Amino acid sequence: MYFKSLYKIIIVLNLSFNLFSQNPLTKIFLHLGNCEDKFVCYFNKNPQIKLLSKKDNNQKIELLFFLPEIIINEEVDNLINKINSTKSNYYKIFILKEHGGLKIKFIYDPAFVYKIEVSEFDAISSFKGIVFTILHKKIVHEKPNLNFLNFKPKILIDIGHGGHDCGAKGSCNVTEKEITYSIGKKLQKLLEKNGFNVFLTRDNDKFVGLDERTYFANFLPAAIFISLHANFSQNKNASGIETFYADHSLLNSYNFEDQKKYLIRQKNNLLDENNKLVANIIHQSVYEEAKKINPDLIDRKVKRSVSQVLLGTEMTSILIELGFLSNSKECLLLSDPKYQQSLANGIFNGIKIYFNQLN
Repeated sequence: MYFKSLYKIIIVLNLSFNLFSQNPLTKIFLHLGNCEDKFVCYFNKNPQIKLLSKKDNNQKIELLFFLPEIIINEEVDNLINKINSTKSNYYKIFILKEHGGLKIKFIYDPAFVYKIEVSEFDAISSFKGIVFTILHKKIVHEKPNLNFLNFKPKILIDIGHGGHDCGAKGSCNVTEKEITYSIGKKLQKLLEKNGFNVFLTRDNDKFVGLDERTYFANFLPAAIFISLHANFSQNKNASGIETFYADHSLLNSYNFEDQKKYLIRQKNNLLDENNKLVANIIHQSVYEEAKKINPDLIDRKVKRSVSQVLLGTEMTSILIELGFLSNSKECLLLSDPKYQQSLANGIFNGIKIYFNQLN
């Protein structure tokens, strides 16, 4: 009787350990770009990753990675099928569920792909990320071009959420997708009136995937990418404006083989500096403009980060959280057209200051 009870306890403990050790794959994206493509996976916690093999076969290179103890839900399974069916003349990605984990295989043509880098990062949320950066061959020979003075600047306004994705739901019966759309349209009018070439990731209430947003930005190509969002917190007193900018130094590269310094690093360093500059200029401008109507406005500062849309873009990119819908006072302000216009004015003034500095 004692041994039977002990046996049951061991089984329960073993099951509990297995459940605890499992790591859900929550989202995956394939961000296509001009200089590089990024295959990004998001997990609940930092995954283990091993390079199982590297083969050079018939002028193609094959890399095989293994991530143990990964579990996948139906939604992610559909995304995996989508990526597995993606066609490219340069490379192919195969995602396979095997032995209680995930195998990821890359087969690429070295005539077109320079190499594949693997890095980990912490997302804005509590999720952990792995990014496989597929470096296009042409970047070895081309210098990054951050000079936007010779053409009419293209500004891409990324209006957060849309369609079935409502985003945060406010205490005053509004949704994030409604707030971002209203502010985005006001910003569009200001920019177009002043000679900017403006594009929106959505022009109505429809769902647009994060990889679709970055694909659009990269192939315009846009000079600046500005993503509009409204915040939410379990702390109902949390309030204020905060701005995030992409910083590639937050990516921690895996050393599967000797790493070389090449042009993509130089490009990212210049881009990170520009991201920080734009984020600080626009954030300060928005804060000062909004404070005229909301004197109690909290400045939550500019922060460097890695997020889905910021990671997938190749140009200067920032993400602005314009206030907390979970805060009753700020929710009412964000619903007020007058306050929305002040936020749009602040973003516009910041963009104008930035381009004036370039001149």
